Parts: sequence; structure tokens; C-alpha cells
Amino acid sequence: MEKKYKILLLIFLAISVGFNIFFIGSYMHTRKVLKKWFTPAGRMQVITERLDLTKAQQKKFIQMKRELKFKGSKIGLKHIVDVNVFWREVVKDNPDSQKIKTLLERSFQGLKDYKILSIECMLKFLKSLTPEQREIYVNMAKKAKFSGR
Repeated sequence: MEKKYKILLLIFLAISVGFNIFFIGSYMHTRKVLKKWFTPAGRMQVITERLDLTKAQQKKFIQMKRELKFKGSKIGLKHIVDVNVFWREVVKDNPDSQKIKTLLERSFQGLKDYKILSIECMLKFLKSLTPEQREIYVNMAKKAKFSGR
């Protein structure tokens, strides 16, 4: 009877070691893939692989990102100024509520303008994709809670 328990124990230990190796391998692979999302080059690589982009499509993607960064930075700089002016007004002894309201509205408009810009840039890129690639890209964007990055 004792020999059976030893065999069962060895089998259990072998299975346990196998699961540990599997989980560690999975963790390392997932970590490697997730790391790619934190750099522009890594994101480009993931998107290129998942969509199987051609060189021309890759250029369109890079073009989209550059346009969004360039035009978006102008919107962002104005937004930062508005936010700073907003907080300077808020901390005053007698803040001007109308000025605060105007600054908030301008801030919301800036966010709206950026979102519209990001969608316009994305639509230009999507035109270069096949219907299957568009479907994959849109699913990726939904999963990432697309923010135009």
C-alpha cells in the first residue's frame, strides 16, 4: 500500500511541476506581449502582426499617428493653458463663476476637438485596410477602449 502512495505522490508532484512550468511560461509570454503596448514601436509591431499589414498600410498607420500627434499637440497645449487658468480662477477669494463656466466649456470643446481629430485620422487609416483588417482593428480598439493613442 505504501508503494502505491509513493507512486501517486510522484504523479501528483510531476503534474504540479508541469502546471507550474506552464503558468510561469504563460506569465512570461503575457508579460512580453503586454510590454510591447507601452512603446510606439511595440504597438506598431503588434498591430502589424495582428492585421498582417503591408508596407503601404504600415506607412498609412505611421502617417495617422504623426498627424494625430502633431495636430493633437496644438489642441493639448491650448487645453493645458485653459486648465491652468481655470484652477487659478477657482482658488481666488472671489472666483468669477462665469469665467469658470467659460473655461470649462472651452476645455470640453478641446476634448471634443481632439476626439473628432482622432476619429478623422483613424478613418483615413481604415480606408487603406481590407474589410477583414478593419474588423480586427475595430475589435482591438474596442478592447483597448480606444482613446486615439
